[in-house]
Amino acid sequence: MKFSTYTKIIVLMSIFVLGCSAPKPCGKKAKAFGNLDGVFNTKYNEYSPTFHNNKLYFSMMPVGKNKEAKVYYSNIKDTGFTFPKEALDLPLKKVKKYGTINFANYGNNEELFFAGSSPKSKSANSNIYYSTKRKNKWSTPLALNSINTKYYESYPTISKDGKMIIFSSDRPDGTGGIDLYYAKRIDDSTWSEPTNLGNKINTDKNEISAFLDEHNNLLFASKGHNALGGYDVFRANYLGNETWTEPIQMPSPINTEFDETGPAIYDENIYLASNRKDGCGARDLYFFQLCSDVQLAGIISDKDNSVYPNGFVRIYDEHRILIDSISISDDGAFQINLKGNKKYYVDYINECSPLFVPETEIITPCNSENFVKMNLTITLPYEPQNYDLGNFKIPFFISGYYKPITRENLRDLRYLFDMNLIGLADSTKYIEFPTNEYDEYSDVVEDAFNQITNKIEELVSSSNSKCTKPIKKQIYIDITGYADARGFSDIAKYAGEEISDELLPYEIYPGMNMDNELLSLLRAYFVQQYLLKEIRKIPNSQSILNSIEWQINAGGAIKSTDDYVLERKVSIKFGIK
Repeated sequence: MKFSTYTKIIVLMSIFVLGCSAPKPCGKKAKAFGNLDGVFNTKYNEYSPTFHNNKLYFSMMPVGKNKEAKVYYSNIKDTGFTFPKEALDLPLKKVKKYGTINFANYGNNEELFFAGSSPKSKSANSNIYYSTKRKNKWSTPLALNSINTKYYESYPTISKDGKMIIFSSDRPDGTGGIDLYYAKRIDDSTWSEPTNLGNKINTDKNEISAFLDEHNNLLFASKGHNALGGYDVFRANYLGNETWTEPIQMPSPINTEFDETGPAIYDENIYLASNRKDGCGARDLYFFQLCSDVQLAGIISDKDNSVYPNGFVRIYDEHRILIDSISISDDGAFQINLKGNKKYYVDYINECSPLFVPETEIITPCNSENFVKMNLTITLPYEPQNYDLGNFKIPFFISGYYKPITRENLRDLRYLFDMNLIGLADSTKYIEFPTNEYDEYSDVVEDAFNQITNKIEELVSSSNSKCTKPIKKQIYIDITGYADARGFSDIAKYAGEEISDELLPYEIYPGMNMDNELLSLLRAYFVQQYLLKEIRKIPNSQSILNSIEWQINAGGAIKSTDDYVLERKVSIKFGIK
């Protein structure tokens, strides 16, 4: 989001709405880099930014003694932020001295957490309160008694799933000063005993204003860890099981020798409060790009140097929404700038390789200091595409029979039964009679084979087109037949015609013992014969057949499901040599 485009128009329109009810923004007076001038910052203190439901919330505290803080919000638009309004719907004023707010979505509930003092208390001790939104109305805030003590508790932040809270406290079991603690949610209003984050995170100085991103990576402000001066913002990556890495100090311009507190991340920008010089006055809100851009440099590589690597590389975001399509030139190179710390999907489509649409998932690294370059190679030729005809969830073969259930084969099989040529003798009783239900299946089977025939024609056409460099290529089609695992009796015999074909590993003759190995081989062979017949109907069929190398395999018995019907199938793979 580019915030340099939203300043003057929004400010001029909004001042008339607010009038004198809120301090006027300082406009372009702030010279500090990253200052959210023009809308948010005034001569007063602006701090603790937090994001919820497409809104930016922050606190504003007038300068001087005995002043009360107020919470404001601004709607996020495509062009930037709207002018802030006081968040009067939040139940904050039912608690004294309320402080930093944070939101959570837990189950079906929208929750608000904040620190403040009990209206009945005579002391100003800070505790953590929560409120639940029901029917668009916030409930009366309740103290989080499973966490609160007689000591100071403040700066609550909640994980995105609402199951972990991190807060600051000066209770006596810490490492010194104010420490960060975490607790796990037990039920809607009860949390586990708080645990100190330990001396990897906490120091003998103050640690405050934690923030958890969607992966529970931790940002917080600390006066320790060799801070440049005052509070600095640190980052620790989540390792799981409520443990984090050693904190890393965020670089300049995020940190300065002044105070930086209240970090929050939105749209890969980091927002914070700082009292650095050249601001609007007191503490101001600032934002900086959290991660540098990442340049994805790719190449379409062909090991055989036989296909022109043109086509399109398409880039999708983590929700699989297309964000860019890049035309690939003959050198196969492409590049695009992406945001850091994001998930993308990259696929490649090329009419010269119609069966090859590879997809790669990438997560871009986050580097807040240096421009990052990533390399991606998409290699041709492709892995063969597999057509497993069992995926149609119907039988492609009659039980015990070897020819696919096309209309012609069903008619021929029924004729054999009618003439008592099979099914009468014990040696052929393993073959099931084709009932009428198979007529419906035959339409699906023939349609599937037509799809495969079209793919073969498409593949041959593309390999002989302008896409192909002048190198001879051969298409191979690998067909494997399968049988279900029920087996045959010792007297089961093959009752078909004699087959002597160089595609088969041996000659097949009538009276051979029938078993799953032979049945699966015959199924692969007769599928090949059917495809061969269909290809011969295509114009220029001889050119197509000259480009094809067939491979016939016996897959034997397969136990892939609990349904024998779905195991009567073939698998067909296409490839290019």
